[in-house]
Amino acid sequence: MKVLAVSEFKAEDDRSVDQNALLSEAGRVLDDLHKRGILKTIYLRKDHPGTVMVMECGTVEDAHQYMSKLPGIANGSTEYYLIPLGSELPPQAFLGARMATH
Repeated sequence: MKVLAVSEFKAEDDRSVDQNALLSEAGRVLDDLHKRGILKTIYLRKDHPGTVMVMECGTVEDAHQYMSKLPGIANGSTEYYLIPLGSELPPQAFLGARMATH
């Protein structure tokens, strides 16, 4: 099943956190998910600091487990929600509906 994982980074004032270490660990987790065929694509958000990831998972619970491995999720500096996707529809599926309204 395809799942969108939408994350938002919280504002952090904690200077004791090593941001480079967090970024490096996140990179390792994301690289592992990509190599395993779970993480398909990742986009940076333009509306808020965060990401949108497309994952291929067995279940939504699997997606929650994968997300919990990211250091920002684990330490509470990143929030996320999941959107499970249904069947893909080709754009042509809507052609008849568009023509009926004109």
